[in-house]
Amino acid sequence: MVKQGLDQTTCRACVRTTITGGGWALCIGAGASRPIFPFWSVLVERLLRWTNLKFPAVQIARLLKECTLESLVQATVTRNNLNAYQAGQVLSKLLYDDLKGKIGGTDWLLVKKLFKDSSLGRMRDQDATDMLGLMLSNYPQATSLQLAESLTRAIEADIAPTSIISFNAEPLLLALTNSYLRVNSTVPKHKLIDVSLRGISYKHRQRIPFHFCHGLLSLPGEKARKDASSLDKLVFSETEYLNLAGSSFSWQSAIFLEAAMHNTIVFVGLSFSDPNLRRWLGFVQSNRVAELNRIGRKIEASTRHYWIRRPPTSLNERRWIEASVAHLGVRLVWLRDWTETGSTLRSMLDL
Repeated sequence: MVKQGLDQTTCRACVRTTITGGGWALCIGAGASRPIFPFWSVLVERLLRWTNLKFPAVQIARLLKECTLESLVQATVTRNNLNAYQAGQVLSKLLYDDLKGKIGGTDWLLVKKLFKDSSLGRMRDQDATDMLGLMLSNYPQATSLQLAESLTRAIEADIAPTSIISFNAEPLLLALTNSYLRVNSTVPKHKLIDVSLRGISYKHRQRIPFHFCHGLLSLPGEKARKDASSLDKLVFSETEYLNLAGSSFSWQSAIFLEAAMHNTIVFVGLSFSDPNLRRWLGFVQSNRVAELNRIGRKIEASTRHYWIRRPPTSLNERRWIEASVAHLGVRLVWLRDWTETGSTLRSMLDL
């Protein structure tokens, strides 16, 4: 049996009720950074155009249809003989082009400053205020702004996530959350979030680890600092995906499996097409169901995680999507519009 998806009303407290038994984690993908940053498919399309400004649009469209996005990134790296640093700089420029072009000038200097180091303890009140004002004036409906506000409220209510897992290679949500905490909360203005870039990254037991599981790009034109970027963890090309998928152990899998085993995960901005994500959730759900059966709890459907997204127009398609992740232990929470992301998360946390 597949559990039908919830909405903003019926999802109330669905995550809050699990907190006494463990906790919750937030997992974000590229959609959580829209419209400030482009979708993954758009980024790959721009990468193809970067290789050849005269690349016919019809040929790009065919390649995007016939090949996986990761294989096209790999082909770009191979054909241009790019090393990790060079590939990172190209991807960084294409990723940040829209934001830099829209704001520019001194505003871009502020973004660079806070993206390079958004630590709450070192952040100035005026910089945090300016950052939030800049984003609100240019991207008032941005999902990341809604999430940053909701995370701030959760921290104030003492139901902070045990971790934040990002499959993005930019620190947008981190910078905005620390900015919200700086100017719109009563919490002590010391460090509350630890940046986690690799297995040896420092993590304080009383802080929220923000895991960049697909690596973190340095800003365009900036040197790749070890404490502010992780090109060695980038998962963009097919080689990087295959290395991660074929490994019996990886830092990314350990981070994700630990969160999925012991917490309720709320997914935002993901398509659930990532084979690694599905594989990890499949492991956890299979083990969960088997153990429940062993202790005599016969179940027809067991879901512990939630995927926030907009529904298709067809009710039939909606039911198929619900069924496509039910075996992974995931239940849908349907939005009428992306502007409901923050209020829906707060409803799930009963805030």
